[in-house]
Amino acid sequence: MALISLFNPYTLATTFRNYLFDSGRLKVEKADVPIISIGNITTGGTGKTPFVRLISSFFRNHRFTPAVISRGYGRSTRGLVVVNDGYATITTPDEAGDELLLHASDGIAIAAEKRILGCKKAKELGAKICILDDGFQHRQLYRDIDIVLIDAETIRGKMLPFGRLRESLSGILRAHVLSIDEKISKEALDKLKVNPNSLIIRHSIKSGEPYLVNNYNSSFNLPQNVVAVSSIANPQRFFHTASYSFSICSHISLPDHAHYTEKIIKRILDVTVRQRTDGIVITEKDAVKIRQYQSIFSDANVQVIALPIETVITEGCNDFYDCLLSLIPSRYSPLS
Repeated sequence: MALISLFNPYTLATTFRNYLFDSGRLKVEKADVPIISIGNITTGGTGKTPFVRLISSFFRNHRFTPAVISRGYGRSTRGLVVVNDGYATITTPDEAGDELLLHASDGIAIAAEKRILGCKKAKELGAKICILDDGFQHRQLYRDIDIVLIDAETIRGKMLPFGRLRESLSGILRAHVLSIDEKISKEALDKLKVNPNSLIIRHSIKSGEPYLVNNYNSSFNLPQNVVAVSSIANPQRFFHTASYSFSICSHISLPDHAHYTEKIIKRILDVTVRQRTDGIVITEKDAVKIRQYQSIFSDANVQVIALPIETVITEGCNDFYDCLLSLIPSRYSPLS
């Protein structure tokens, strides 16, 4: 295994790139606003989206305006795109990407390959904190707090292209906060080499209250049988979570960040007919993309139900939130 790693071009490239940043040979830019990064060292599926929403909600509850900055995975556009300017969402799923459009339902959200430009624009729009969604490897931008999510796949993972690791496990030494999936045993965690100055917390993923897509305020009866549909990096985690609330007759896994088309919608409806189900259950990231086809499902008498996925800090909660609050400098006044 060591020999494979030695001659893995991806390992060599990421190690050399990190060396250039660690040694100061590559420049790190600072934005005039506190920055938190939520990331991982795998290719996806560790629960970054609900974690970002947790932090965003925390700052809004403390009356400080956050902004979510992302590259905008799966979008058809390039450059800087303001998805939500603090007042209204102004792009479509194709223009923004599914994850960022979901974050835009919470407040300021900006897509930008160059995150420094996104942070500067967010400050212009009134943001007091910038949250980078999937920013751990974007080392060109200085961040005040680097949060890395660790799941079981991270611990036992292998480097690309043989596995899902974007960089070696030693990368977590850069993290200020490690959030560990509560399912990981202490024995497995003890095998990780961590920075003794890092704050270690634990988190779990739970489902929220299901709702009808495009009809938030209506009461409804949960269907007895559903088809579960997702286009996320770890669909099995969603299917498992959904099984606690629904009787799932069939699963449809689409590629991560898949764009919904009428052909895909027809495929989903065909499965609901064959399985004689009452509806479909989807993730919130899928909900922002499928909403434009809601009339097709309504005409077919198929309920479309979104199941929110939420992050809960189960250990180290007080220390973690104190860490976040420490970023609020006195020059930033709470909203009136």
